[in-house]
Amino acid sequence: MAPAAASRGYIRDLLGDALRPDPGRFAQAMKLAAGCSCTVLLAMIYEVPEPSLAAYIVFFLNKPDRTTSVVLALGGVVVVSAVLGLMFPITNAVIDDPALRVAAMSAISLAVLFLGAASKLAKIAPIVSLIVAYALTLLGAAQSGELATRAFLYAWLFVALPAAATIVVNLLFGASPRRLVEQEIGDRLRTSSGVLRGDPDARRNLRRKLIQGDAGLRKNVKLARLERTSEPGELDALTRAASASVELVALADTADRPSMAESEGRSREALAATLDDLAAVYERGDSLADISAKPAVEGSLCSKPLAALRELVLRFGHDDAAPDQPAEKKGFFASDIFDNPAYAAYAVTTTLAAMTCYLIYSALDWSGIHTAMITCYIVSLGTIGQSVEKLTLRIIGAVIGASAGMLTIVLITPHLSSIGGLLGLVFASAFVSAWLAVGSERVSYIGFQMAFALFICELQGSGPGYDMIDARDRVIGILIGNLVFFLFATRLWPVSVGKQLDDALALAARCLAKLATATSPGDRRAALSAGQSAFGKATDALTLLRYEPDSVRPNTFWIDRNAQALDDLEHLQGPLALATQRDPSHEWSMRLEAIAAEAAAHIDPGARNGEAQPLPESVANRDVTAEVDSGLKRLEQRFRLSWIDDAAGAGYAGA
Repeated sequence: MAPAAASRGYIRDLLGDALRPDPGRFAQAMKLAAGCSCTVLLAMIYEVPEPSLAAYIVFFLNKPDRTTSVVLALGGVVVVSAVLGLMFPITNAVIDDPALRVAAMSAISLAVLFLGAASKLAKIAPIVSLIVAYALTLLGAAQSGELATRAFLYAWLFVALPAAATIVVNLLFGASPRRLVEQEIGDRLRTSSGVLRGDPDARRNLRRKLIQGDAGLRKNVKLARLERTSEPGELDALTRAASASVELVALADTADRPSMAESEGRSREALAATLDDLAAVYERGDSLADISAKPAVEGSLCSKPLAALRELVLRFGHDDAAPDQPAEKKGFFASDIFDNPAYAAYAVTTTLAAMTCYLIYSALDWSGIHTAMITCYIVSLGTIGQSVEKLTLRIIGAVIGASAGMLTIVLITPHLSSIGGLLGLVFASAFVSAWLAVGSERVSYIGFQMAFALFICELQGSGPGYDMIDARDRVIGILIGNLVFFLFATRLWPVSVGKQLDDALALAARCLAKLATATSPGDRRAALSAGQSAFGKATDALTLLRYEPDSVRPNTFWIDRNAQALDDLEHLQGPLALATQRDPSHEWSMRLEAIAAEAAAHIDPGARNGEAQPLPESVANRDVTAEVDSGLKRLEQRFRLSWIDDAAGAGYAGA
């Protein structure tokens, strides 16, 4: 019953993510579709042999805001140009020697993936490796230096054309970072308003907001400052509003709990109406200086969370409670580049899988399934849970995309009579795929693979696709690539996501410890923001655990313990912020630090000796102090008291 219910819940969430019209989602999907169409047009003009690959790279270069998209596109061209330039000296040595060519492909792939995974180039490292590997495979068909040069030119165009299309489309139609911040703040205000009114959809949306923090908002404000298209005073106010939105969602969650929601309905409705008014201001993009500092909130306020929420609304966007501490500056390379084996595992696993696929289709003389090698670079991720989840969802996307692509070959492509008709088909296919690709990570994997499968069916050579055999072979290649990578990821060097869950729980507990002793609104919001980001990482890790094989996945007892601990920590943030707002508690902070140390120790509770203790239930009253104390007691028993469970087994494997 429980696994079936969990599966139904997961599928329901997946469908909800696929269909939910999030703010800015339509515009982002339109932008991606336009970029793909422009790339295909350029590919037709320059007769690039793989327009489907060029169009697909648009999905990797585009981000929600125009600034990041343009920078990423320019960076991709620079990096690929540099790498291809460094490859010229070895071209003559490997062009006539297949063994040396494979060795060069492997060495360059290992180096690029390893250095990329351990640096700020992690997002584009697989693309660069893919392009380099594909360029070297083209050398196998080259019979002269001139053809080899042409192969390198095509490899460069695979990135240059989508980069050019990305830059143009984003400069014309891309959303500004400031606009994205305003939309997200407006959405948080609307969500909090809906929660006060008891809207179940708002409650589900609030859950997503509670594990986001404001890191993305602060990043976009920083990008808006770099653009210099807004007044500094307005961006300062936007920074304060983004910071306040972190506390807003935590207080809304606390006010919505049955034990806390005993205030008069009139007070809740009046406060919800005020939140809607504020949301409208941000959604319109009005000058932040015009926001009223004293919105009208009438009615008696019976609960402490509702009173604190009202106080926050009264000064929303006007107080000086932005986080006091600047964001931690990180170097270009990760500090643990030579100490963390995950980087090497990622590079070795991906490279071996890709080279295996290359050898398979070369030995079979079946170039039609060359998409197997490309797929290995596309589906690769750091841990086995991430890779298998991505692989599973991409297989779903590949089947959907391939089925739709073959239908277009039969029903639509024969009736195309102009380049305009082909571009219209590409635009429609890209938009549907992009709608999924810009959703949550789970849905985006389906959208990415669906786009690739559609493009390889619709675009063959330098024109529209008519050959069903070619489309069939490419889809078979995708499935082979997925299978080969799965075998290497699960057998060669499996890395469990379990340690990430432990680390995320420990980080969340440490953030709540800082929250307990925060002496200023800025410190309180900084702790809340960091804690919410940690909750998001822990939630993702729990989701990914379902994809790990039994040989790697932690035991059920350990998973249940950490899932319950995560729920307890999440429920603590609102009451803890309220209880320590005017009276910081060093005792609570010390208890949370002890819980963090226990979580970070990666100790299996099933290995302890002693008698299990029953966990107390939540305190059903309006006393936030009692709520915090009850939550801490539950956490201390989960992590620090003795347990007996003969079936618990060892902790988790594959660390």
